[in-house]
Formats: sequence, structure tokens, C-alpha cells
Amino acid sequence: YVEKILLVSGPDLQVLGLTFEDPKESDLNDGEDAKISIAYSNEGTISINDTWVLQVTVNGKTIKEVDIEEDMAAGEVNYYNFTYELPKGDDERVFKVILDLDEQIGEMNEDNNEFETTVKVNDGEPLIKAWYVIVVILIVLVGYVVYMKFTRQEWGYEPIQRWWEARN
Repeated sequence: YVEKILLVSGPDLQVLGLTFEDPKESDLNDGEDAKISIAYSNEGTISINDTWVLQVTVNGKTIKEVDIEEDMAAGEVNYYNFTYELPKGDDERVFKVILDLDEQIGEMNEDNNEFETTVKVNDGEPLIKAWYVIVVILIVLVGYVVYMKFTRQEWGYEPIQRWWEARN
């Protein structure tokens, strides 16, 4: 018998990574809009001239499914960017990217079409809530009015009014 080596050439989609552009992964909070960038490449020897599906899931739930229609040369790297609002919930989220979901592209290697990463999301409670700021402003205004009434026998708007009249 004769043994021959068969080299199969073709396209090979591969997920290179999923990154959080703004805010960075270490600063993610519940309820924030996160700008996500997915890097993928054609590691094969033939260009891709077809439509295929890119899917992104979080904890098993699909958050993005889009048809990619582009010519992609062998060795080319492309990016898909989108914005996603991080819902309140678990502290850790499992993001998964799947390329060529319906296996429309005849690839040399289908095993590298998925990428999964676990991301820690912080509680969305800011250190200073908006109502604290409003309360502080109100306290300052009341303090100003009381100070003006007891020290100058005015309600507080009179110096501003006199300044405005002198200006005009």
C-alpha cells in the first residue's frame, strides 16, 4: 500500500479575544453600558467570501446575534464592536463568543470558533448617590439664607440683585 499525506486548505475562523473598551474589565458595574470589542481572524489559507453568524451570550442567554458579511483574507484580523448594558444580577458573568454559528463556512478547524471568559461585575451603587448631593446643596442654601437674615437683615438674594442692577 502507498501512504499519502493529504493537506486540507481552507478558511479557519478563530476568536482571538473579547475585551471591554469602556469601562475596562476591572471597572464594570451593574447597570452600566459596556463597550465590547471582539477580535477574530481567518487563520486559514483561503479567504472567506461568505456570510456567517457571530453570536455573543452571557450566562447562556443570547445578547447579540449578527450576520457578518465581509470578505476576509487569509491571516486578516477584524473586530466587531457593540455596546451592552450590564443588567443587575450575578457578580460573575460568563461571556461566550461563537463564530460561524450555523457552520456555513467549510473550515479546516471548527474547534477554535468559540471563546469563553468569566467577568466579575461590581455592584452598581456609586459612592456618592445623587440625592446626597441634592441634600448637601439644600443645606448650604438654607444655611446661606439663615446667615444673611440674622447678620444683614436680608433674605440673601438682595446682594445679588444689587450687583445685577449696578452692572446694568
